Amino acid sequence: MNKVKINDLEKVLEPFLYNWRHKRQQGEFFSNFTTRLGFNKLKEIIEKCEDLAKAPASFNLKFFADKDTYEAMEELAKLQNKTAHQLTMEVIRNFVAAQQNGKSE
Repeated sequence: MNKVKINDLEKVLEPFLYNWRHKRQQGEFFSNFTTRLGFNKLKEIIEKCEDLAKAPASFNLKFFADKDTYEAMEELAKLQNKTAHQLTMEVIRNFVAAQQNGKSE
């Protein structure tokens, strides 16, 4: 997990974001959450997720977002001729880029 290939980015980020959403402390930023958990726990999250990925079902946006958020993303995505997944990944990439450029939100 030291280096993540671009094609594997989604399978690493999805379990991290899911865990952050459900296990973060109130107001805790993603970077603080990952620092608090530490490398070994993050690696464990990925390994557990890889076991789940071998199962027939796969992760999708409906699993990671509440109903209202999912429906809003789906509507916005349709207006932009994208899938909800494509739009979500675009939003995440923009957020990460803003964080890297020092523009925290």
